[in-house]
Amino acid sequence: MAHMRLKLKADPSTKRQVRLDSTRLKDPQIQETFKCAITNRYNALAPDETTDWERFRSEAFKAAEEAIGKSRPSPKQPWISPETLDIIDRRRDARLRGDLNEYRRLNGARNTSIRQDREKYWTDQATKLEAAAERNDQRQIYRLLRQAKAGPRQRSFLIKDSTGNIISTEADCIHRWKEHFSQLLNHPPVPEDPTLAEEANATDGSNPDCLTAPVTPDEVKAALKKLKNGKAPGICNLTAEMLKAGGDHMIQWLTQIINHVWILEKLPDDWRRGIILPFWKRKGDQLVCSNHRGITLLSIPGKLFTRILLTRAIPAIRSRRRLQQAGFMPNRSTMDHISALRLAIEKAREYRKNRHLYIAFIDLRAAFDTVDHASLWKILRLLGAPQKTINLFRQMYNSAESCVRVNGKESEWFTINSGVRQGCVAAPDLFNCVIDYLMTKVCERVPGVSFGQYNLADLEYADDTTLLADSLEHLRKALTVYDEEAKKLGLSINWGKTELMHIGEGPDPEPLVFNSCTVNFVPSFKYLGSIISKTGDIKPEVNQRRAQAAAVLQSLWKPLWRHRHITQQTKLRIYNSSVIPVLLYGSEAWPLNNTLEARLDGFDSRALRRIAGIRWHEHVSNIELRELTKQPPASRLAAMRRIRWYGHVLRLPPEHPTRAMLDFDPKQAGWRRPRGAPRTRWMDVVGRDLRNLNIPLSQAPQMAENRGRWRGLVNLVGSTHYVQEDE
Repeated sequence: MAHMRLKLKADPSTKRQVRLDSTRLKDPQIQETFKCAITNRYNALAPDETTDWERFRSEAFKAAEEAIGKSRPSPKQPWISPETLDIIDRRRDARLRGDLNEYRRLNGARNTSIRQDREKYWTDQATKLEAAAERNDQRQIYRLLRQAKAGPRQRSFLIKDSTGNIISTEADCIHRWKEHFSQLLNHPPVPEDPTLAEEANATDGSNPDCLTAPVTPDEVKAALKKLKNGKAPGICNLTAEMLKAGGDHMIQWLTQIINHVWILEKLPDDWRRGIILPFWKRKGDQLVCSNHRGITLLSIPGKLFTRILLTRAIPAIRSRRRLQQAGFMPNRSTMDHISALRLAIEKAREYRKNRHLYIAFIDLRAAFDTVDHASLWKILRLLGAPQKTINLFRQMYNSAESCVRVNGKESEWFTINSGVRQGCVAAPDLFNCVIDYLMTKVCERVPGVSFGQYNLADLEYADDTTLLADSLEHLRKALTVYDEEAKKLGLSINWGKTELMHIGEGPDPEPLVFNSCTVNFVPSFKYLGSIISKTGDIKPEVNQRRAQAAAVLQSLWKPLWRHRHITQQTKLRIYNSSVIPVLLYGSEAWPLNNTLEARLDGFDSRALRRIAGIRWHEHVSNIELRELTKQPPASRLAAMRRIRWYGHVLRLPPEHPTRAMLDFDPKQAGWRRPRGAPRTRWMDVVGRDLRNLNIPLSQAPQMAENRGRWRGLVNLVGSTHYVQEDE
């Protein structure tokens, strides 16, 4: 029997991307070699060459190439280390030489190394997942899980044109991608809003000297620390790891280049350019361009510069951020608005006699890509951002260019004249400034809903906007006003995806019509990943959570659970930081009863039995299972989250939407409740949790002020000494 290897000839027209293995900079010796190379190159420069971007780009890349070398092709399994790959290469060479003794020895070494690599990989993944779960960062959890379980991403070499016909040639395919993204990222400018222009011109543009002075090395160093490692480089091929490992001379070199740009207010072309990679959204026809998401690779030094600009602008633009905006803000999360909305619906439904609550869940069409640039600069001036910073942001955005890279080939460059840049570190804050201004104008013209002394008209999480009204007429007016004000900023409502909800007695009203589009009233809506029901029922939400957690559990069977060589401790860490956060997402605001808690615990027990390899015929009880895994039931973990969240809400200021909804007493406001026993309220469940801890509900606000003491209560809920009260 013969072994044959065939190597297909590479397409000579495909541009091969030069990649450097930046992870090797973790090696102290390689890092020191790279640092010395940067120092030598910097010291050899003439004084006028230290501000030359092209020279820096070339010299830094050459130094990195010499010190760390090019990266080898990625292995099929992401957890295989370079050391293991080296053993595999030597094992193959021994087999080809016919050296069986060496082959057998290396075969054993390979198996041992693979087991160690797999265990180390999943231990590292567990640490990352635990950090994401602690932040309640669902997006990061799913991203890490996709990396762990997915094989090579499926790529389509074919695409359809705008008329639906399949394109057969590669050149036409590249052109079609360029056409798609050029249309998506370019929208006509809107007419100038006289009110915004007048307000911006009336603003005093003076700023403290510290915000307009040249950039210091300390600022560069602080901005470098905030850059994330492991990100793909942009057009200049320089990574964050390279910039961080270059030492003091790298900092000095970058500072001089940045200050040169700062003074002249002229950015290098590389900092304005982005490479778009289309990725299928895994839903819809893969041959349709609109079913792909474009990920833009930007220059990492350009991101560093943008981070410095943002740091100088943050004191102005975040100081006036509305409490109703929870997106991209420190100490705010999706739970703020999920909790506030559930409490508002719960109280409106219970005290629904002669009262109504109307909610509009607005979907903006390509919101981040359609923001009008001229309006954005005026809003930044209105907020008091330094004029120097505004000028540099304008320079970066007004002359931005992109190309599309598909299968190693790139399209022609095209300009972008609208929206905030995908991948830009300042984009979330810039977008929030626009939404804040929009909602300020809307709230000046619509009444909202009075919850006692507090008036709530809206909730935002980035572009996810929710409007509240106490009558159908007010809801219609709120949507009309929102549409009018949004168009002034380049934004537009996607009426086809906008939905309405009615809480109150009687049937739902007839659908509303806007711009010839029908907007329907729905019984439930998936809001920020959580199902919000007009009845306040959380059973659909619990069922959805169980289904999604089961999907995550199943997806990790092949790469993780079935492997005997991975310790149970590592498996349980992954389970607690991947499956449990999916199962209990949003549970902080759930008014759970015994039936729903039993459903959560049932899923949890089945999952643990599968992970531990316990079969049904072994007759292991749930009590024995808990002792074996040292794992508290899911219902108790939900109680921990609920008590932790309750303490957080008690520490919020009274004007915060979530705190205001918690404090609101419908009886004092004159609201009336119809006959019949009310549903289980969220505070009923919290009160039960506190009684289990022998804490009167009246003492909770004072105790919550002491974070350490409250954290001890949360940990007590998860201990074996916690005894739950029967309903």
